[in-house]
Formats: sequence, C-alpha cells, structure tokens
Amino acid sequence: MLKREYDHVIIGKSYISLLKGLGELQRGKSVLIVDDERFQLGDKWIYNIGDLEKRLIHFYINSYGVDNAIELDNYLTKTNTMLYLNDKMIELSSSPFANIREFARKLPECFSSEFIDSLSTIDSENFNKEIDLFFNRIIDYSLLRSNTDLLNFFIPENKNIEKIMSTFLSYLDNDSLKNKQLQYILQALFQTFFSNKISEVESRYLLCSILGTRYKVDRISLESQLLFEFKTRGGHIKSTKVINWEFYDQRLEYILLDSYEGLIRANLFSLLGHLNAELPFQYPTKNLLYKSLKLNCNIDHDFTSLFKNKRIVFCESDKIGTDFPHFEVFLKDNDEINVLFSYADHEGTKPKFYFDKASNDVYKSLNQIFPGLLQKDWNSQIQAKPSHNIWLENINTKSTNKQAKLYSDQGRLCTIEGKPVKALYYEGPLRSRYLGIFGYLINVL
Repeated sequence: MLKREYDHVIIGKSYISLLKGLGELQRGKSVLIVDDERFQLGDKWIYNIGDLEKRLIHFYINSYGVDNAIELDNYLTKTNTMLYLNDKMIELSSSPFANIREFARKLPECFSSEFIDSLSTIDSENFNKEIDLFFNRIIDYSLLRSNTDLLNFFIPENKNIEKIMSTFLSYLDNDSLKNKQLQYILQALFQTFFSNKISEVESRYLLCSILGTRYKVDRISLESQLLFEFKTRGGHIKSTKVINWEFYDQRLEYILLDSYEGLIRANLFSLLGHLNAELPFQYPTKNLLYKSLKLNCNIDHDFTSLFKNKRIVFCESDKIGTDFPHFEVFLKDNDEINVLFSYADHEGTKPKFYFDKASNDVYKSLNQIFPGLLQKDWNSQIQAKPSHNIWLENINTKSTNKQAKLYSDQGRLCTIEGKPVKALYYEGPLRSRYLGIFGYLINVL
C-alpha cells in the first residue's frame, strides 16, 4: 500500500532513478518512484556508458550499501563503437592506445607526421595503465566536490600522456571540415548537447570518452536487482500514470495517480525523463531541440557478422547543420537492426512526417557497408516509432569552463508562465549538457 505523503517522489523508472531512490532511503527519506512510461531517459544515452561513468556507478552502488548484492560487471558488456565519416570507418575498442592509433591511422590528414611517428615509440601497455590511473584520479577529484578548476580534473599528471592528449586536442579544435565533423559526432554520441564551438574542458571529456572502454548496460537485469534492493529497504514503487498536477502558490503540492491511491503529496518531486507529454508546466530552453525516431528491421546479408553488437554512427559531412545530422545503428545477434535517427524538432513537426525520410536515408548509408541490400526488402520490413532520445543544439556560443562546471543546477527548473515551480525538479536527459552522463550522474545522484 502506498502512503498519502512522501519526502520525495521520483517520476520515471530507470537504473538512475532507482539509484537516486536508494540514496534518499539511506539519508532517511521516504521515497516513491512512479513508473510512468511516458517519462523515460533516452536508452542510447544512459544504457551506453564509458569508463568514467562505470566507475561513478560503481561508487554509488558501494556508497548506498548494495555492493554485496550487485556486482556491476555482471550487468555490463563491452561494446565497440564505429564512426562512419563519409568513406572512413573508425572503430573504437577497449584499448586507449589502440583508439588513439586508430584515429591517427584513419585520419592522417588531421595530424602531423611527427605526432603519428611518435606513437610508434610508445609502450601501449604502460599507456593504458596510465590512462586507468588518470580516470581514477578524475573520479576521486570529482567526488571530493573540490573547488579546484574543473579543467585540472582532466589534465593527467603523467607528462607524456598529457602531451599526447593536448596534441590530439589541438587538431580536434581546428576549423577543418573533417575535424568539425569529428567534433560533432563525439558530442552527439556522448552528450545531449552539441555546438560548433566547445571549451577545452568539454573537449577533454570527449577525448576521455574516446579513450575508455564503452559498455552496454543490461537494463532489465540491473534494474530488476536494484528494484529488489530498493523495495527491501522500504522504498515504494507504482506503475501508473500521473493524470493531474496540483499547484498552490507556484509550488507543486500533489500529483494525482491514475490508480486507486489518488492524490499523493510530497516535499519534493523529481522528473527523471523527457518531458514529452502535455503538461501544465514548461521546461524553458532557447536552444533548438532534436528528437529521434527508432527504426527496426531484420537484415539478411553476408557481412552482418562483421558488425554485430557494435554501435555504428553515421555522420556525413554534408548532413552537419541540417535538420537530419546523424543516425546510429546497432545490429543484434538475431540480425535485427535497431536504428536511432535524429531530426530537428521545429514548430509544427511530428515524428510521422519523417518516417519515409529516415527509412530512405538509413537504407542509402547501410548499402555502403552491406552492398547489394535490396531496398524493397528493407521497405517491406521497416518499422518506426518515436524515441525518447533527444539533444539540444547551440550555435556560435562557446561553452566556458564556468558553464561546464561539475556541480550545477543548470537546466533543473521548470516554470509556469515564466515563473519557477517550487518543489519540482527536472532531472531528465537535458539536465547535464557539456559533460554528458558523467556530469549528469554527479548532479542527479
């Protein structure tokens, strides 16, 4: 049975909301999670994580006292990421040194011959160990809530590693079309925010995302175990919809559930999901919002074994700056292709307007890695529906170190008629912008 009043109501179910709930229970709060399917975090974002995020989640699991029940590695699978840049395919693996070398080999025009030659003198095993130590240092510094300049978090103590990183970043920051293309695709992959100008802190975070191992999260198993621990510790959860929001003096006092429990009061409400429903409040932003479609189709081709269980991102140079800048593909073991197709959410647009556009664009690009793919077979099987994955675009405004600070309330407030709503915090995918899910986890948890 639910109570009529809680200290904290969290709307939206995911492993992040369950971790947040466990943290609140540990602090002595009463917590209800409302599993309203309309409020979800983008699956391509929170269920595809890197080394930094893994270490953070491991820290929270330990600090919330569920480490004896949950061994995080059991819920993670290493996943290679492939970047398709026009005619170049760059594959990122679990080796930091191999990833740096892959970029230098596939994009030699972006780097000096001296830089490329210097890679042959490096001991790869030692390089990888130093990156591991560097990542641990980033986590240690961030969890201390230190006032140290955020940029210092992302500068390795090892001078040789720093020289390689700073040289790599100097090329990433130049104005060539190839580098702008690479800069965009990394933002789209690892953040919910992209711009044509980025700060050094943001560039260093993106480079860390390139260097580290990427993981696919087993969402069902992890969330099931976290839910068991949450309920064991006294947390409540309800699968239902919020059908009304009751405000008094700009404060959210109650929510009305579409179940017999009816009105639920709380001291604090948190929304952990994309605000894609008709709501009596707004999430203000001046940036252009990009939404996405999810496409599914089975594919029969001799080359499928080369790409299974890999995240493949297509970003052609002539698509950057358009309403359809990128899409990504994941090929499952059963030969089912999952596609995430981005589009600009201009006023008056609807997802169904872009089904045909998405299907045709994806087919043309896939035909480059699966030559001979029959379009009639593709068109007869493709299915599409709206996705919860979103991004914000900001043009010509460079993110400063201050904007990219680690602990921030930026993007947290909702409004009614331009005035902030009290006791209601938006903690969805746009909550953290410049430092991806790394910054998001620290701010939300």
